[in-house]
Amino acid sequence: MSSELFEWIPLSRGDSLPPNAVYSGVVQGDGDVYIGKIDNSPGKVNLANGRVYNFWSQNYNSRTRGEVLVVHGKKEWVEVQYGEVLPKGAVCTGRD
Repeated sequence: MSSELFEWIPLSRGDSLPPNAVYSGVVQGDGDVYIGKIDNSPGKVNLANGRVYNFWSQNYNSRTRGEVLVVHGKKEWVEVQYGEVLPKGAVCTGRD
């Protein structure tokens, strides 16, 4: 899935992270992580030596290949509570 505002880029271990990859925070043991997915299952991407290392998701544990979310233009995190309507323009990361 992609649009003019975002796209999912397929990557493998050792690839360079695209400059507009969406940063999602810091995880103990992984360091900086980014939004990723494996076979449409949302997750994270961690790095080693500044390059893609593993993709992680609930359904697949870790894999060396997956997709990373890249956003073109302005982006912001919006907190929502269970049952609330998602904001217009929210990006669907997968089926989980």
